Amino acid sequence: LFADPEANLRALNALIAQPRSPIVGDFAWQRLTPWRTLLAQFFDHPDALAELDQIEEVELVGRLAGKNGQSGLTANLLIAGWLASSLEWKPPGPMVRAKDGWRVTLRCGSGANEREVVLRIRLKRQTRTPGRVLSIMLRSDDNNPMPSLFRVERVSAEQIHTYSEFGGRRPMTRGVPAPVFTDSILLGRELASLTRDTIYESSLQRAVTLMPEE
Repeated sequence: LFADPEANLRALNALIAQPRSPIVGDFAWQRLTPWRTLLAQFFDHPDALAELDQIEEVELVGRLAGKNGQSGLTANLLIAGWLASSLEWKPPGPMVRAKDGWRVTLRCGSGANEREVVLRIRLKRQTRTPGRVLSIMLRSDDNNPMPSLFRVERVSAEQIHTYSEFGGRRPMTRGVPAPVFTDSILLGRELASLTRDTIYESSLQRAVTLMPEE
């Protein structure tokens, strides 16, 4: 558990950037495996894949640090970094304080196809839902004749629900078994995959760029 997650993320990023840097494992990144998998599965459908070019808002909701110090900020920053690096969303700088969290407007595309994506991170103080990440939502502009919405939400210690609606199709929901990982499971996963994870490294780099300046 990092005493200062923001400072330690920057330290990890600096370490990875060095020549001949060691392989870095990150429990926070491992915890995001089911979230990243379920988000990616939305866009396995060719019609849904095209909706990525219409996304204009992303909202990430996590847990505010409690007595045990566990917070959803680090995990949500890594998710934001993963989305931004994978989809080539360019941040103008760090996130800034908003009414109930942080926000930033990202740029993507080029020329006549350039557009903006508003990214928000919110942390909830009181929630009965376990885990650090509570929900992830991507959606297009409500003014779109056929708006799209993709949401992944933890509903219990054992299950995550997904919701998708796009292209005028009937909304689809499903429940997915996804237990909250214990530290022993996370350690086992890290030891089983002692290879360099370039996706993690790119996501971490972008997450540090987005990190709010307090």
